[in-house]
Amino acid sequence: MQRPNRAIGCKRLATLLQNFVELKGHELIERKFLFNFISHCAVLQKQGFINHHEIQKFYTSPFEQRKLRRSPRKNWLA
Repeated sequence: MQRPNRAIGCKRLATLLQNFVELKGHELIERKFLFNFISHCAVLQKQGFINHHEIQKFYTSPFEQRKLRRSPRKNWLA
């Protein structure tokens, strides 16, 4: 059995993780799993599958989504 090309796996993994964070980022925060998710991403980074810039995007993305969801409501009350 042949192994898939590592470079292709690395490129797809970052995209898949980004999509996961976009879809489930709010749940990661609400259920307090964000630190656990980032810890797993750090292991992937240490093994060379993703870079530290990707981890930074994964960490900041759910918080930005949360701000965007809350900010229009604040503006309605103003």
